[in-house]
Amino acid sequence: MEKINFFDNIFFSFKKIIFIIPVVILFLGLVLKYNKQPPTQEKKLPSPVITKSVTSEVKLDLNGPLVCQYSSSTASISAFIKNKQVYGEKIDKETNFYLLKNDCLYSWQKEDYQGKKVCGLSPYLSLMTITSSFGLSNINSFLSLVPNLGVKDFISSNSAEIEGLVKSCKKEEIIDVQIFKIPENILFKDR
Repeated sequence: MEKINFFDNIFFSFKKIIFIIPVVILFLGLVLKYNKQPPTQEKKLPSPVITKSVTSEVKLDLNGPLVCQYSSSTASISAFIKNKQVYGEKIDKETNFYLLKNDCLYSWQKEDYQGKKVCGLSPYLSLMTITSSFGLSNINSFLSLVPNLGVKDFISSNSAEIEGLVKSCKKEEIIDVQIFKIPENILFKDR
């Protein structure tokens, strides 16, 4: 009698398992089938190449507030950084203005009503922030990350000027926050 109870218990457990396994498989199949998100077209971005530069490592905090000023024999450059927004001015033969706001970089010249705009920079900014916090990146390697977007040509400064500007940054409150507004009287064309 004890032998029969033993076999009954084994077969009873086996019946439970045989019933539960298909139910679990069916449930997982339904979840996987109806939980799929529709495919989205993603913009393929170039793979970043990170190089370590001994000469000009910088830990750039885009949250700021930072004030940066650099002068050379050919140009005078200023930048103001606050809340992941960057406003810049470069005075050489012409006066150029730059504004990095949200995902876009805007560029225009003094007394001109047209400007250029490059968008899609937020992944690169995140990457630059992370790598610079570990001292693995410099500003020129960041600019070389985005060659297809034309940012390096967009910012018409040489490497020494940009490095000098970044090295001159100091934590300082920015009084005129109006500089971070996109000018309404300028027509920006996508680049």
